[in-house]
Amino acid sequence: MEAQPPSKIWFDSWTLDTQSGDLSKGEVTTRLQIQPLQVLLALLENPGNLVTRDQLIARLWPKGIVEFDTSLNTAVRKLRIALNDDSENPRYIETIPRRGYRFIAKIESAPEVTPQELPVVPPKAKKGFRYIVLAAALLFVAVAAGFFIWRDAHVESPSIVVLPFVDMSAGQKDAGLCLAIPEEIGTRLSQLSGVRVVSRSSAGNFQGKNVDVREIGKSLGAMYAVEGSVRREEDNLRITVQLVNAEDGYHLYSQTFDFPSEGTADVEQSLSQSVTQVLRTWLSPELIRQWQARGPDSREAFAYFVRARAYGHQGTPDGDAQAEELYRLAIERDPRFALAYVGLAEVKLSTISSRELKIVDVSTEVAKLLGTAEKLNPGMPELVAAKGWFAIERKSYDEAEQLLLDAIARNPGDAVVNGRLGNLYESLGRPRDALARFTRAAELDPLYFVYPMYRCLMLQDLGQNDEAARACARTRSLTRDSHWAAFITAWLENGRGNLLEALHWSTEAINLEPGQAAPAFFRTQVMLTLRLVAQAREALRQIVTTDEARMQLMRASVELAEHGPAGLRAYLDDSGTAALSSPSVGVDAMLLYHVAGDLKNARQALDALRAAPGYQEVDLYDVTQVRVEHSSALICAAVLLASDERTEGLRLLDGLDALLKRLEDNGWANEGLDSLRAQSLALRGQPDAAMRSLQRAVARGWRGAWRAQTEPYLSSLWERDDFKSLMKEVEARNAEMRARFLKTNAPVTRPRDPEHPAR
Repeated sequence: MEAQPPSKIWFDSWTLDTQSGDLSKGEVTTRLQIQPLQVLLALLENPGNLVTRDQLIARLWPKGIVEFDTSLNTAVRKLRIALNDDSENPRYIETIPRRGYRFIAKIESAPEVTPQELPVVPPKAKKGFRYIVLAAALLFVAVAAGFFIWRDAHVESPSIVVLPFVDMSAGQKDAGLCLAIPEEIGTRLSQLSGVRVVSRSSAGNFQGKNVDVREIGKSLGAMYAVEGSVRREEDNLRITVQLVNAEDGYHLYSQTFDFPSEGTADVEQSLSQSVTQVLRTWLSPELIRQWQARGPDSREAFAYFVRARAYGHQGTPDGDAQAEELYRLAIERDPRFALAYVGLAEVKLSTISSRELKIVDVSTEVAKLLGTAEKLNPGMPELVAAKGWFAIERKSYDEAEQLLLDAIARNPGDAVVNGRLGNLYESLGRPRDALARFTRAAELDPLYFVYPMYRCLMLQDLGQNDEAARACARTRSLTRDSHWAAFITAWLENGRGNLLEALHWSTEAINLEPGQAAPAFFRTQVMLTLRLVAQAREALRQIVTTDEARMQLMRASVELAEHGPAGLRAYLDDSGTAALSSPSVGVDAMLLYHVAGDLKNARQALDALRAAPGYQEVDLYDVTQVRVEHSSALICAAVLLASDERTEGLRLLDGLDALLKRLEDNGWANEGLDSLRAQSLALRGQPDAAMRSLQRAVARGWRGAWRAQTEPYLSSLWERDDFKSLMKEVEARNAEMRARFLKTNAPVTRPRDPEHPAR
C-alpha cells in the first residue's frame, strides 16, 4: 500500500496542507491546483534529489497526455508563482536542464505552538461585549474609509533617499564605487518631475551604520530608499540594487547587474541610468496611489504586479506566461489597479511575436483591458504608450505615431516608449528614424540588451555592417542567457556573406536556449546555402519542436537541395501535405509547390491565404522580411504569373517595387533589397536590370546561388553567360567556406532516416 504524505509539511516559513492543497505563509494562503500540488509533493518526497520529467509526467498523467511537456512546464510555472520563486535564482525549485527538477530548501519539523493567554469574559457580559466590539469596528471602518478617500485625493509626491552602497568585495577596495553609484543615481532621480531626493550629505550620515531602513525613512522624511551592494569576484563585478518602502521595509524592486571587472570606467553612469528607468515606473503617480491606498487585498495585488513586471521584462515566452498569470492575480485581488490592466494588455501584445499569433487573436481582449484602464485612470503615460503599441499591431500607423509622440511628450526620458517608436519606424521602413529612437532608448537604459539589439538590426538595414557588429557585440555583453543576441549576430554575418560566422553564432544561440527552434532552423538554412546537405539533415534530426509544419518545410528544403525539383515533388507526394495546410506556413508552402511544378496546390494555398480570417494584403509587404531576402508579395505574384493571371501578378510586383524604392530612399542598403529587386525585375521580363541588381547583391554579401538556380524567380536569367559566371563566383566563395567547415568538423556518418531513403 502506497505511503500517504503527512497532513502538513513545513519549509522556510511555508506550510503546505497536503490534503486541501493550501499553501500558506503568514496571512497569505494560496490553494494549489491539482497538478502544481502533485509536482510539489513529488519534490518534497525527494528533497535534494533529482525528480525527472518522466517521473513527474507519469505521476501527473498516468494515462498519457498530448503535449505533456508544455503541460508540465505550466504546472511548474504555476507552482513557482505560488512560492514567489525565480527560475534563474531559485530558493526552492532548481531546474536541471533537460532532465528534471530538485527541491533545494530545507524541510522543517512542525513549529512549536506557544499557548496564548486569552481574556476571560464573564458569561453575562458576552452579549454586551459583542455590541461594544461591533460599535468599535463600525467606527473604525468609518474613520478608515474617510482616511483612504482623503488619501486617494491627496497623493504625495514621492520622496526618496539613495543610501551609500555596501562594499562586499574582498579587502573592500570598491569604496569609491560605492559612493559614486548612489551619487549618480540620486542626480538622475532628481531630474524626474515630481520626485524629491534627499540630499547626499544627509544620506551619507548613514554610511557604514547598521540602521533599519524604516528608521532612516522616518528621520529623513523619505517614503522610499534605494540601497545596494558591490561585490567583485575574479573577473566579475556584481552590483545589486533594491528599492525599499521606508514605511514598512517592503522590497518593491531588486535587480542584480553583472559587469566584467576590466573596463568598468562608466559603470556608475550606465547602472544609474538603467536603474532610473525602472524606478521611473515605481515612482509614477499611479503606482504611488496604488501603494498608498493599499489594504490587505491591494497589497497582495501590488506584490503580484511587482513580480509580473520582472517576468515581463525578460522578453521570453515563459516570462510572458508567468507575467500574464501574475497580472491576472493582481487584477483579481484589486480590480481598480489600472496599471495591472495595462501590464496584462502589453503581455498579450507581446505574444503576437513570441507565439506567432495574429492581432485578431488578441485584439478583443487587449481593447477591453485598455478600455478598463482608461476608465480608471485616463491620463497615465503608460496607458497612452500601450495604446500606441496596440495601434502599431493594428497597422494604424498614423494613430500609433501620434500616441507614442504624446507619451514621450508626457515622459521624455522613458526608454520603453522611445523603443516602441523605433519599432514603429522600423515597420514603416524608416531605418534612420528607427535607429535614432533605438539609440536614444539605449542611452536612457544602457544595460537593457534589447535596444542595442535593434540598433544592430537597423545598422544592418542601412548597410553599416561594422557599426552593426559593434552593436551586436554590445548586445551579447548585456545578456548571458538569451539566445537573441547571438541569433541577431548570426543574421548580420549571414547578410554580409560570412556564412561560417553565421553558423557559429546560430549554434551559440541554440546552446543558450535549446528550446528555441528558430535559430536551429536558421542554421539549417545556412548549411543548405553552403550545400552541406548531410549536415543540414542531421541538424534537423536534433531539433525538438511541436511545429510540425515548419519541420516539414525544412525537410522539403533539404530534399530540394539534394535532389532538385523532381525530388521535392516526390517527397511531397510521399509525405503528404496535411502539415503544410497550416496558415502559419501558407506562403512558404506556396513557394514549395511552385518550385515542385505543382501549380494546382500552389494556387489553392494562395486562395486559402486570402480567405484566412484577418487577411490583409498589406501583410504581404512586411518590411522586416526584406532583410532576410524574403517577400510574401513576390511569392504570390510568381504563382499568379505562372497561372496566366498577369495583371494581378504585376499589380503585386508594383507594390513590392514601391516598397523597395521607399526603403532605398530612406537609406536601406543591404543585400536583401537587391536580391528581391533582381527577382521582381526578372519576373517582369527585364533581365538586364535584374542582373545589375543581382551583381550589387553579391557585392553586398548575397550567397544564395543554389536557390537562385532552383527557384523560378530568376529562371529567365539561367541561360545568360553573365548569370552563369556570377553563380560560379558565388559558388567558389561558398566552396571555400564549405571546405573550411569540413576541415574543422567531423563528417556525418549516421545512417539515413529509413523513412526518407535516398532517391
